[in-house]
This record gives sequence, structure tokens and C-alpha cells, in this order.
Amino acid sequence: MLLQQSEKYVGIPWKAHGRTMDGLDCYGLVLLFYKEVYGIDLPDFDYAPTGTAVQAAAIYKSIHSSAQAVPVNEDNPGDILLLTYHGEASHIAIDVGAGYILHAARGIGVCITGLATQDGICSIASRIKGRYKWQTQ
Repeated sequence: MLLQQSEKYVGIPWKAHGRTMDGLDCYGLVLLFYKEVYGIDLPDFDYAPTGTAVQAAAIYKSIHSSAQAVPVNEDNPGDILLLTYHGEASHIAIDVGAGYILHAARGIGVCITGLATQDGICSIASRIKGRYKWQTQ
């Protein structure tokens, strides 16, 4: 069900600080998705340059303090996934079930990607640093 709902976002272009269907960054996608699917307004961090350690740290801190951590290896559709690259906080995505994530990738736009997909030398699944569920999901 969630995987099907996610398809309406596929193809939206990536845009720094994007918060609308005209263009989204990875956190803008999470904000819009959670508002439309769950009716949840998550805090925004539009003040920090997109893709910077400052923005990633603010987002990670907010999610870590506001949401319930769940085991990384579980497949819970709707969970927010925090991903790392070379050990550093770098990306955020939504688990849409069946082993897939919805995310907004720079240079690609919004897409659905399998957790087993290789991203450089490792799988997307191996980059998951944390998995979180909002209490009202």
C-alpha cells in the first residue's frame, strides 16, 4: 500500500531546500510525505545549507529526540531511515516496504530504490545508521 502511494512522488526533481511538488531535497520529501500520508507536521530545518553537516546534524538530532528508534534490520513501512556515507550523516529516506525506500537524490530527483541496490561499493541497506518511527504513525 505505502509503496503504491509513494509512486506519485517519483520523478519530482531534486531541488535544494525544495518543499513542494515542484522540487524536493531529501528532507523536503520526508516533510511532504509525512504531511500528506500521515497528517504529521515534522520540524523543518530550511535555514541550514542543504547537504551540509549542519543540516544533517540538526535533522538527525530532531528525529533521534522526537521519534522512537526501532531495530535497523526491521522492514517497517513508513519508518524514516537515516543513512551515512563514509561514516558521516548524509541522507534521509522513507521505508516504503517490500525492501524499497523513497528518497530524493541529488542529480536524480525522487526515486524508489531497493535496499539491496549497490551505491558505490556498498548496498543502501548497509548505509542505514538509524530507523525511526513517529509515535502517531
